[in-house]
Amino acid sequence: MKLFYAHYPSLEDAFVQYVHGQRPAALARWLVVCSSTLIAQQLKERLAREWGAAANIYFITAGALVGELDCEAPGETKPLFPQDNLRDFLIKNLLAEPGLNRYPASRGFVQAVKSSLRDLSDALADPDVLDEHLRTASDAVLELDGERLAWFNRLYRRYLAAEASVPGFRPYQAAFERALKQVEQSAFLHGFEQIVFYGFYDMTGRQLELFRAVRGAYPVAVF
Repeated sequence: MKLFYAHYPSLEDAFVQYVHGQRPAALARWLVVCSSTLIAQQLKERLAREWGAAANIYFITAGALVGELDCEAPGETKPLFPQDNLRDFLIKNLLAEPGLNRYPASRGFVQAVKSSLRDLSDALADPDVLDEHLRTASDAVLELDGERLAWFNRLYRRYLAAEASVPGFRPYQAAFERALKQVEQSAFLHGFEQIVFYGFYDMTGRQLELFRAVRGAYPVAVF
């Protein structure tokens, strides 16, 4: 694995030079896994501006790569549980359950809760580990907000169970685990001479697990 680290302007310069110096042929197939679609677009425009084209360099986000691997994996699957009004409805119902009905379930509150639950899921946070931390950690913040955090962890635990039991759908975690199993034999990934991870100043738990799986099976450069 090759590792490059710097502030963003220098990192972008290093990436452009890396492509220019390490790409063996103008049409060599490279995959660049970016931290966001905005960064992917910036890199693509920079390469096109300075080298005339970015042919056969494919830019993708980590989430899109998970989707690609999930689609490629063999076997039939249920569709993913959507992030639309159906999920909002599920969360709103959870917030009305006894023991979880701590706050009024306004539309804005449901959206804030949905975002926080997604962050916990992306971090691969374990409700049991969070419970243990809340019970045993010595922390001034927990002394002030421990009850609220314990409530939210109960909601998170219930949310994971509810998401996994919606008829006709599967949770994102199921797709993520399926994608990880596909990494080593992926025809998509084997089609690239070089794989680059770019722009990750930090990684969520899911991004880190994806990176580890790809790094274990392919030559990888990390910016």
